[in-house]
Amino acid sequence: MSAVAPAKGDLFIDQGWRQWKTHRRRRAALLELGVRPRLATNTAGSGRGPWYLARAKALSVGLSNAYFKSLGLPTLIDGC
Repeated sequence: MSAVAPAKGDLFIDQGWRQWKTHRRRRAALLELGVRPRLATNTAGSGRGPWYLARAKALSVGLSNAYFKSLGLPTLIDGC
């Protein structure tokens, strides 16, 4: 069985999710990123791992393209 290489954004989310460690810190970080409180609570309390949650709505809202652009990271769309 061959492994699928993760996208660059997925690695960032994986490291951030693991770094936040506790449900309380994950919820606080998601709220800081602008995620609605109920969605942040549900996502932070999920028993799923970081790879599964990389596609979660809460992370799509909090870690949007605008967020990555504010960090100064280039987009793949700009290169086309």
